[in-house]
Amino acid sequence: PDYVLFSEPLASNSGPVVGPWTFGGACAEAYRRILDHVRSRGVRWSILQSYGHFTPLLDEVVAMGVDAYWGGDIALGKTPYLEIRRRYGKALALIGGTDAGLLEGETGTIQAEMERIVPSLVSGGRYIPLLDGRVRDFVPFENYAAYRRGLVSLVGMNPVEGASAS
Repeated sequence: PDYVLFSEPLASNSGPVVGPWTFGGACAEAYRRILDHVRSRGVRWSILQSYGHFTPLLDEVVAMGVDAYWGGDIALGKTPYLEIRRRYGKALALIGGTDAGLLEGETGTIQAEMERIVPSLVSGGRYIPLLDGRVRDFVPFENYAAYRRGLVSLVGMNPVEGASAS
């Protein structure tokens, strides 16, 4: 495997349901043992995925040796990806950070949010732009298509030759 993924649903919209001391005490030794084991077998990356406002626990996550953070439902928890990048720099790779709920409204709203965060995070490296949740079935296809076009233009990707939009 290329990576190990830890998924911790330990946060609500207002914050973690446990404090850093409890999280570190309950998880640190297990995480370190798992990371030592998988890294001794060639696994390079470790990712912690969580939901809501997990930010207060990120110091513990970095201390445990986790390489990347993938936040889900970040807008509900107001997870500040740009602030996380300023605080941890390249010590913590980031995945996500764009509120999927914005796809429900005007396409200009999600474009403005992507323009606010994506270029800075991409230019700093160690970032994979991604929605913070799944696209709901009631989201108009045009909104999703506008999000994808906007993402392509912001990160300077060239679409795969021969790929279709369907």
